[in-house]
Amino acid sequence: TLVVPGSTLTEAIGLNDFNQVVGDYTDEQGFFHGFVYDEGVYTSVDFPNLSQADSALSGINNFGEMVGCHSTCTNGFHYDSEAATFTAIDFPGAVLTQPRDINDSGLIVGVFSDGLELHGFLYDGIGFTVIQAPGAIVTNIFGVDNAGRIVGSYIVQASSGELTHHAFLAVPVEQE
Repeated sequence: TLVVPGSTLTEAIGLNDFNQVVGDYTDEQGFFHGFVYDEGVYTSVDFPNLSQADSALSGINNFGEMVGCHSTCTNGFHYDSEAATFTAIDFPGAVLTQPRDINDSGLIVGVFSDGLELHGFLYDGIGFTVIQAPGAIVTNIFGVDNAGRIVGSYIVQASSGELTHHAFLAVPVEQE
């Protein structure tokens, strides 16, 4: 059982091959903080310069690079624990960006909203690629492995108005 000391809620969300766990917790004042659990030690990770602590971590790779969100999870970030630096990860023009996972090559996946629909994205450190299942009104990305394969789910609305949910595995073109 993982419980950040002094927290009222602890959520473990991401994991790497070295059993380092990332997630979020709520303090006694109700503020969210990101955390890393490593060999019995909990370390808080909060996006800097926020008027109130409001951060969460969702993914960690084997080099200790992490991704997460802040400001009620409307803005994303990358945290390099080795250099102790934060970099904003925000899809251009989006009202919400949530990075969800990062692989050892530094590929970051997550979701963004344009205010109408939820879309998936892949960020390679240079630019964003939209990942949208054909005909989907919602595409939700959850993870990326070291081979670049992406997992998620999507929702399609039938002509009758019925919503159907589907899971997917996206494989890079080079691997098909």
